[in-house]
Amino acid sequence: EDIRDRKQAMESLRETVREMVARKADAGDLADLRMETSRSLELKADVVQVNEALSHKANIVSVNGALDRVENITRNIASLDAIEGKADVKEVCALVDLKANIADVNVALAELQRGIDNRCPYDEFKAVVRDQSVINASLCADCSIGRWIWKSGKTKSGHGVPWNVQSVNTDPDNFLWEKDKVTIMTVAPGLYEVTFGFFTHRKPTIQLLVNGEPVLAAVNSSSYVTHHSSGRLTSVGRHSAGNVTGLTLVDFLALPPRARVAITYSNEESGEGFISLKKL
Repeated sequence: EDIRDRKQAMESLRETVREMVARKADAGDLADLRMETSRSLELKADVVQVNEALSHKANIVSVNGALDRVENITRNIASLDAIEGKADVKEVCALVDLKANIADVNVALAELQRGIDNRCPYDEFKAVVRDQSVINASLCADCSIGRWIWKSGKTKSGHGVPWNVQSVNTDPDNFLWEKDKVTIMTVAPGLYEVTFGFFTHRKPTIQLLVNGEPVLAAVNSSSYVTHHSSGRLTSVGRHSAGNVTGLTLVDFLALPPRARVAITYSNEESGEGFISLKKL
């Protein structure tokens, strides 16, 4: 700042001299000029002062050295932070103690080898699966069964029995039932075992229909069941608990595809009953 002030004073002195020369200064102006020149000379820096000021300035080498030192300090700080985050000797020793030793590895390998030795050979496994598949197929074929119950005691038009409750249906894709509907559809054709029973004080007259046509009938008689083959319906007398035996029948039907099975019930008294179908 001192050098800057001296430069400004020198410039002001030069400008004053130019003005005086231009207007031909008198003795008074010259006196003023001498005084101002003296003040300017007092402000001028000598060579020693200039060199001293320059010696206090940093050169490019000093600046680069300072920047290198700052960078080294920054790297050292980062290294210290990384070292603080690392596990100490105690933690490392604890981790080493937890690792599996050679004996543990050998024991694990021995157990693995025993498991491999005891495994079932692939050919035997395939044979077992094939045999089980045959068993499952036979069991499934014998378990296609449905059973429905009439509980309301009321019939629909034409004395049709509405099936109110589905108690069993192991093959819902084959036995199609809707609540309170008269018919039950069997989708797959083939041989079926049909079982039904009705319980009331007076034995009713029952007809079983396939696609709306009667195929067998159990009439109100104590001696026979009328259908396409012989049957039997007998009673040994009234039981103390009431109507225990009811009117029941077991028979077999060769049903066409998508057959609609229904039962009609004729009796002066209301009752309850069931029907069961089993695919053979």
